[in-house]
Amino acid sequence: CIECFAAPPEFFNLPGEARWKYVKEHMIIESDGPFETNRFAKKAEITWYQQWSVMLFFATMVGGPLGLFLVWALVLALGSWTSVGILAAATAFLSLHPLPDQRHFQFFSLWMYKYYSYRFMWTGDMLDQAVAAAKKQGWVGAGVPHGVIPIANFLSMPAINEFLNVDFVGAPASVVFHTPFLRYLTIYGAVDVSAKSLKKATLKGTCVGLVGDGIAGIFSEGEVVALKNRKGLARFALKNGVTLIPAYSMGNTAIMTALYDSAGIMESLSRKLRMSFFIPVGRWGTVLPRRANVSMLLGPLVAPEQKEDPSQEEIDAVHQQLLDGIEGCFNTHRGAHGWPDRQFSFA
Repeated sequence: CIECFAAPPEFFNLPGEARWKYVKEHMIIESDGPFETNRFAKKAEITWYQQWSVMLFFATMVGGPLGLFLVWALVLALGSWTSVGILAAATAFLSLHPLPDQRHFQFFSLWMYKYYSYRFMWTGDMLDQAVAAAKKQGWVGAGVPHGVIPIANFLSMPAINEFLNVDFVGAPASVVFHTPFLRYLTIYGAVDVSAKSLKKATLKGTCVGLVGDGIAGIFSEGEVVALKNRKGLARFALKNGVTLIPAYSMGNTAIMTALYDSAGIMESLSRKLRMSFFIPVGRWGTVLPRRANVSMLLGPLVAPEQKEDPSQEEIDAVHQQLLDGIEGCFNTHRGAHGWPDRQFSFA
């Protein structure tokens, strides 16, 4: 286990290889067997201003699009053409303005790690294998479930770069890149989730993380992962000879709750338009994210041989390895995370 929130501030000033060496020598917590139940259930210490800074950042990112939608509705109903023009210009700016350099956010990354008591957990020498594999070719990490906002996946972008010295970016849906406020999810580096973009990035040696259940994961209840019949990632891995890393984003579902209609209209609309429609509810019934422990659980590498035209049986086999890896890391680490009785299933 690596407790990212425990890194001293001076750690982030070290060069990449020196950070990875520091992690191996000072930050890895080991156990001869499974960690005891609730070993990592305690929350990290954080100051009040760090806590509020993190809450307001995520509240802006999650609540901003909804707020902007309501402003547009109000202006179109009651405003003048001048107000419509001003709002259109503001929306265009929020959609297109350059994002700040991620290096300026290292201190804020640490605050986020503290707020969510963020950790990496794995078994055996899996982490060393992942770092070694990244030096040969970029791999793709598939973390589930999505939840209202995939916090564990978002935090893995700075954390994998900072703690493992691996070139790593996220892969959100294309609509995220130009959605006001929500586009800040890409601030630590991202590529489009399309197969073409994934192939290009991994061939360059860049590792990519994505949310395997996508929009469907927003509308799933509890630890239910909509991945059972989604085999596109297995097909991609076989056709391109790309290693997959199964991962479970434990805590994503505890951060916020999605409110949507029981008839499934909002979910259907979200799937068709490839953008989510729901009402996010968090701390105190607001869009402030709840403070819950978040851990990225990493499973064994799935490294298929490249097949130009993989058979359905070969795709099914790789897909099953991915599912087994996800379920295995959930069952192995749920007790130590503080969720010993939490149940998990694929849908």
